[in-house]
Amino acid sequence: MARRASRAGDSAAGDLVADDGTAAAEAGEPSVDGSAVGGAEGTGSSAEEASDLLADLMRAQRRRWAAATKAYGAFYYVNRVTLLLASAIVAARDALSTGIGDFLVPWVPLLAVSVVVLIAVDMWLKPYQKWRGVMDSRDGLADLLVRRAGGLPMERTRAEFLALRQRHRERNLF
Repeated sequence: MARRASRAGDSAAGDLVADDGTAAAEAGEPSVDGSAVGGAEGTGSSAEEASDLLADLMRAQRRRWAAATKAYGAFYYVNRVTLLLASAIVAARDALSTGIGDFLVPWVPLLAVSVVVLIAVDMWLKPYQKWRGVMDSRDGLADLLVRRAGGLPMERTRAEFLALRQRHRERNLF
């Protein structure tokens, strides 16, 4: 029974591949997991598939880092604006009770607690530091993708990508 290859690295161009992998082994093509089976090792097609798979992994990682950049940036600014507004209302409690903002006075205890909680979350997550770190990693990966498209050898690209991911984990996952 055959199935159409769907993942990058399954086969060169979505060829039919036997479910048990025998057709791939007989043809000397990469197996479902992307490793070479049968035939000559290190052929151009295997290296090309590995290069494509690496590029796909790098692009997927860049998308994740781009999404994390947006999430941390949004959280940081929403958190800061909320802290500023809530702490200003708490600080102006007495002035608000005699003026136009008297409807806010009953909310002052809740706002005071929310300020403390938001400050604790800010100190714990450090969204500004993570936002900057993720932006740095995202930009470094974008540069690596450009250099790879310009002819950087695959092994060097792979080594730099692994180093970039390791540096990202060390700096931004705390």
